[in-house]
Amino acid sequence: MSKFIVDCTNIKSEEEFWDKYLSSVDTVEGDLFGRNLDALWDALHAGGPGAPIEGTKLISVRNSDSLKSFREGLFYDHLKQISYDLRSDPGSLLSFRVL
Repeated sequence: MSKFIVDCTNIKSEEEFWDKYLSSVDTVEGDLFGRNLDALWDALHAGGPGAPIEGTKLISVRNSDSLKSFREGLFYDHLKQISYDLRSDPGSLLSFRVL
């Protein structure tokens, strides 16, 4: 069982967030990952490029307060929505937490 932590301390841009995600999570086809919220949903929900390796149970985005300033809070809100949607999907084996 794999767990990954994406520590967002000192993250100042969406680009830095995607860099941190890809450097913190052992992904499948990370070089093809779209580096946007829709691509993250596709990766986490459907196993598209940027999905964590098989057997991953948890991705925890920590120290996420800095993300609240991106797109007037919409970026953070969308990450939280992805977390909620994955929790609500009875077929999902992955937990994605935004703390």
